Amino acid sequence: MLCVVFAEYVVNIVAQSAWDPTQPMRHWSNKLVAIICVILLSGLNSISVTVGTRIQDLFTIIKVITLLVISISGLVVLGQNTLSSHNFDHAFEGKSNPSLGDVALGLYSGLWAYDGWNNLNYVSTEMKNPTKDLPRVIFAGVPIVIIFYLLANTAYYAVLPESVVMNTNTVAIDFGKQMFGNTGGIIFAICVACSCFGAANGSIFTGARVIYASAREGYLPKMFGKVNEKRKTPIAALCLQAVMTSIMILGGTFSTLVNFYSVAAWLL
Repeated sequence: MLCVVFAEYVVNIVAQSAWDPTQPMRHWSNKLVAIICVILLSGLNSISVTVGTRIQDLFTIIKVITLLVISISGLVVLGQNTLSSHNFDHAFEGKSNPSLGDVALGLYSGLWAYDGWNNLNYVSTEMKNPTKDLPRVIFAGVPIVIIFYLLANTAYYAVLPESVVMNTNTVAIDFGKQMFGNTGGIIFAICVACSCFGAANGSIFTGARVIYASAREGYLPKMFGKVNEKRKTPIAALCLQAVMTSIMILGGTFSTLVNFYSVAAWLL
């Protein structure tokens, strides 16, 4: 899913207005870039654990800086009461929906933004001091994510019309263009693409450990429960994960993958 979002931004940066989002060429380009991202990150994480963690560190720094810029920009706009801050007037008027299914789906989609902290549990055995460091990371990470999530979404609604926020898959590009012009849109697109790349790296790093552990417990063939003696990484598990992910990317769309993943992640 994260690789799909990464692809959306990368293709948007390269193609910009040359391709209409509904054209088949744009559609399949997104899928191709997403699959390349999966294969690339799987390959990098196969090299060594250190490579995977270094990638995570670098792109997390880029993500935090981007979120700070977005959050501060939004707060400035709210303070000036300009642009589209009228989105907050009667924000819930006419938006009630009696469908419990839509309410549940909206809830799960919102919770997806906070998904990630649970991935730490998958790699606790690889931490040097999990009994001390794991609680620290979770208790610090969850509030930080909540604060950034709320500030970023407040910024989007402060700067952009509601119709844009509701219908775009690349909201950061629209935000950057509105605030800083076309150049700003490109810069924000690159930053968000880097953020998605880092988040996808974390999911691939931890997800392979689930496959590895499942194979060790006998729920999957034993070959997926082996660690490469030289590189100390679960290469077979990473390969299986890459294949399964690529199949889902080929068969799904942005909205169906978001709905499927957000619900499945929190049910599990």
